[in-house]
Amino acid sequence: MTPRDRDRTRVRLEEVLAEMETLDRHLLEPLTLEPAITHIEMTIGVYEGLETDVEDLTRVADD
Repeated sequence: MTPRDRDRTRVRLEEVLAEMETLDRHLLEPLTLEPAITHIEMTIGVYEGLETDVEDLTRVADD
């Protein structure tokens, strides 16, 4: 996966998160998308960690 592909994936995850948050605000109680929102936030966090790991490995390989 190229850096550009990773950027697109991360951007799309954040777009989906924003859409889910917008939808959640329009739902009547007790309905909520909070579990899905939390899952997407966790996915973004893990994805960012993977990006850092790949960057670190690339730097080590270049040295």
